[in-house]
Amino acid sequence: MAKAMNRYIRIILSTSVLIFGIFGFQNALIAQNTVSLYLIDKGWNLDTNIIELRATHFQRVGTMHFSLKEINNQGDFAGVDQIQLMNFQPGVNITYNSISKTISVSWDVLFINGFNIPDGQLVFRILWKSNPNFSHCYEFVQSPLPTEIKDPNLIPQIVKLYNSCDALLNVPSFFNAYIDINKNCNYEFQEDLFTQYTILDSFNNQINTYKNPQNLFYTKQEFGLHYYKILPVTSLWTSCTNYQMVLIDSTTKIIGLSYGMQSVVDCPELSVEINTPIVRRCVDYSYYIHYENIGTLAADSVKVLIKLDPFMSLKGASIPISNFQAPYAEFLIGKLDIFKHGNFTITVNIDCDSTSIGQTHCVSAEILPHKDCIIPANWSGASIKLDAKCENGKNKFRIQNIGTQDMPDPVQYWIVEDDIMPGLKKDIKLNKASFFDIEYPANGKTYRLITDQVKNHPGLSYPSIALEACGKNGSGGISTGYYLMFPEDEEDPNIAIDCQASRSSFDPNDKTASPLGYQSDHYIESQRTLEYKIRFQNTGNDTAFKVVIVDTLSEWMDLSTLKILNASHPFSFSLINRVLSFRFDPIYLPYQSIDDANSQGFVQYSIRPNSKAPLETKLSNTASIYFDFNAPIQTNTTIHTINRDFIIVSIKVADPSILNVNIYPNPGTDYLILETDMLSPEKDIQLCDLNGRVLLSQKWIGQQSILQLNDRFQSGTYILNIYEKSKLLYRATIALKTKN
Repeated sequence: MAKAMNRYIRIILSTSVLIFGIFGFQNALIAQNTVSLYLIDKGWNLDTNIIELRATHFQRVGTMHFSLKEINNQGDFAGVDQIQLMNFQPGVNITYNSISKTISVSWDVLFINGFNIPDGQLVFRILWKSNPNFSHCYEFVQSPLPTEIKDPNLIPQIVKLYNSCDALLNVPSFFNAYIDINKNCNYEFQEDLFTQYTILDSFNNQINTYKNPQNLFYTKQEFGLHYYKILPVTSLWTSCTNYQMVLIDSTTKIIGLSYGMQSVVDCPELSVEINTPIVRRCVDYSYYIHYENIGTLAADSVKVLIKLDPFMSLKGASIPISNFQAPYAEFLIGKLDIFKHGNFTITVNIDCDSTSIGQTHCVSAEILPHKDCIIPANWSGASIKLDAKCENGKNKFRIQNIGTQDMPDPVQYWIVEDDIMPGLKKDIKLNKASFFDIEYPANGKTYRLITDQVKNHPGLSYPSIALEACGKNGSGGISTGYYLMFPEDEEDPNIAIDCQASRSSFDPNDKTASPLGYQSDHYIESQRTLEYKIRFQNTGNDTAFKVVIVDTLSEWMDLSTLKILNASHPFSFSLINRVLSFRFDPIYLPYQSIDDANSQGFVQYSIRPNSKAPLETKLSNTASIYFDFNAPIQTNTTIHTINRDFIIVSIKVADPSILNVNIYPNPGTDYLILETDMLSPEKDIQLCDLNGRVLLSQKWIGQQSILQLNDRFQSGTYILNIYEKSKLLYRATIALKTKN
């Protein structure tokens, strides 16, 4: 893994949330970083002043030369200790002139790839004997050796110097996570640095979240005691240190914290993403694929398997196709080391004659081999998988147990027809290698099968599969707009599914969300991940050299779950006070009239709502897109609403001539009134959830009955059953809503 890491630096304006990171795709964006050297006075040990030399961006260093002195001509050099440089010998690499009080350092590295030190970390300590009652200042000087740092190719690096008595307005702070190969909790040369992790900063009874922080600056308002904890990108890693405590005050010159990361389980964990800015019929367009090993072991014989939409043909790819048997295209990657990643594109075309505008088309990517690295001890070994196909005039669905064991308990499954459930949820229990088939007529409607996964199943699988455009309706068309309401089964990192409706004319600078959410309120469940995609296009009359996207996240989003998924061009990103920014600089985006295909770009990320978000919470989101120095372009606003059991259930009601009932208010909160003009004997009322469980029951005598709810039930859809002597007379779906 390359140790040279680009940094993106921003100043914190207030104590809230800050996320930093660099995310590169295709042609890597290479920027020359400035190496910084800091002289830091750490106080006295009797008559010895201790001076720390610390460094940042000390990556791939081949040679280093510099001089420093005590400018007040007090005391004498007494040696160095805690040396972190390889092959550094004080008697060889350091000379001291007692007359000018000058130390000269000359160090050359014999390693082809140079030498690295994590940001903010110690290079060595200088020991200076003198009288503690006198003032001492240590400065870099340009004689007898001028300051010079070169890479292994002897290319000079930009160097910035900070002297011990320099006043700093802000405290630069650096966090480093490294793979502790020998598990001694000390960083050593050639131990790789993490590029993905989260830092929790506890300060003043507030927890701030930093993701991939490379360089933070603390102001005076943030002076005080900070407790820092690291969260790795996956649960396969753990840290040597739980919390690190730092007191930041006026004497603090720099903060450099390192966290040794050790593997919990030795296992490769492969991730893949696939996306395209827009799906269009009758023209060639590209999908972008990004893959990475985020596990703790290298993976061998890695391949990416792409499944094309049935109406789609493959036109080409940016890397060789190792095997193609429609609808599958296979790409061999080979060995993938820890945190190594790569990218490629495929070009496809959607058939004009057999499709229509607004029809949904899906492309999936799976990275192999897949291994469940952490297996819950109480998992049964059963595993639910869904398949669907349009065949012989029918929508055909199959629920399979592809696991190694029988299902010990049933799970529930349900069908959604367009946006209606034509019946209640049902139980199913399958032995290993067995399946259950469900069929619906090919009538042009969109059908989706959803099941619960077996309890304690490894990973985040949420089985869901849909069919659209199977057959025609009475008017010769198909229903559209329903497929994208619900999430796909792609929560696990080794699977990615991109589903989009084809479009003709469109706003080139917009924002989309997946899933769209249910009906006009865009209902989603609170535990479901949302994927956002921001698309941009240069519709001007000149090349765009820089694009910046600013996207403010809802207060109900869990920032620790933010993941950057995919992008069309290299970029950096940051998050300050919930304002997420993406910076494509430089991008060299041609304008539309000369190169329509390459004038477009996108970035995609995912995030989960806060688990504590109450029902009916609205999640709205708008982004601003800046091209060079022009005024921003505002995207549309995406909206989602947190809820549960929101799908309307259509149930065949008993003969209304037997019992006709008026129910109000609907939705109900404290009570429901049931009225009928029919005379009948004593009846039983049951309020049930969508799983058929009885939540409330009471007797009904006469022509009116009041069902007392007392705001006891969560907002959602419920079933009301009315029986007479165990015979169902009436069944209806009702909505209940909490007061707040």
